[in-house]
Amino acid sequence: MAETNTITEPVIVDQGRGPQIAGTATTLFDIIEYSTRDWNYAERFDLSLQQVEEAVKYIRLHKEEFELGRPTPGKADQPLPGGEPVIIDRGRGPEIKGTRITVYDILDYTTENWHHTAIAALFRLSSRQVLAAIDYIEHHKDEVMPVYEALLERDRRGNPPEIQAKLDKIHAEMRPIWEERRRRWEAKQRDERHPRG
Repeated sequence: MAETNTITEPVIVDQGRGPQIAGTATTLFDIIEYSTRDWNYAERFDLSLQQVEEAVKYIRLHKEEFELGRPTPGKADQPLPGGEPVIIDRGRGPEIKGTRITVYDILDYTTENWHHTAIAALFRLSSRQVLAAIDYIEHHKDEVMPVYEALLERDRRGNPPEIQAKLDKIHAEMRPIWEERRRRWEAKQRDERHPRG
């Protein structure tokens, strides 16, 4: 009798970052983002065909949610003076509308006492967008800080062994390619500095 690969556990779960494929760090927003690039999702995200099919099915069933983004309750769905920018939540946490930059990304730098204009330059945002994120953080500290602390703790723990093994394998496969590119670049630089007559 032929064996069939069926997934008995839920394929799509929400662990606080919005809908994602169970057992992976791939959110459905990642799938949507790469859909415009004609990429092979299964290969790009190391997924099974069934996982990809379930993700696409889920996206189709919840199309409105993914097109509009979910506003975070409270101030996030209220435009700031001048109309823009607003903070929205598409499932990855509160983020600056029109970007993938979350308030947690901004918080990484405000906790290091970066000036808002420096943060804006780093992320290629307007100062106004950064100030909107800072304002959101200030008005939602009770919601933002516990999530931020959990993210920091997850970073301190590092990757689970199975993910780290995949990353190590990719790194080992890519190392010769990058070394060859570096050698070619260095040779090109030498040739440009000392052209042969």
